Amino acid sequence: MAGTIAALATIALAAPATASVSAPTARVASSVSVAATIRDNVAIASTACASHLGQNFYCDYVHTGFSGRCLIGEGNSPDWGTCRNVDESFINNTSKRVRIYFGPNFGDPHACIPPNTDFSTFAGLDFNSGTGANTQPITNNIASSTESTSPCTNPL
Repeated sequence: MAGTIAALATIALAAPATASVSAPTARVASSVSVAATIRDNVAIASTACASHLGQNFYCDYVHTGFSGRCLIGEGNSPDWGTCRNVDESFINNTSKRVRIYFGPNFGDPHACIPPNTDFSTFAGLDFNSGTGANTQPITNNIASSTESTSPCTNPL
């Protein structure tokens, strides 16, 4: 909990004084991460992934047990930027499947996380779908993600 509070304090201090507190309504260009836009919105950042309340976000954490939230995602994110390859736990708070990818720009292999699913640790889990070496561990290896309504071939 202390790590989460510290992360929220950092986000609040980093937000410009004129920042809007409403959810972004437009998608940003693919070269800019949607996750970064959401993370910088203080109103969303303070509650995203706090509970399964039908939110449309997925969150990635630096530590196991949902500590040290780094990424708040919505939609597709071709590059997790500073949150890339620092992932130990994950919450999918959406009604969609979230595919997490080993490479940036949705580079395989990947793994599929069903809707409303939490992983307090990725220990022992590998990327299990797509092309490429499907034995890469997920822990500290996620670089990009997509949301989809299509079924998972091999859900985690």
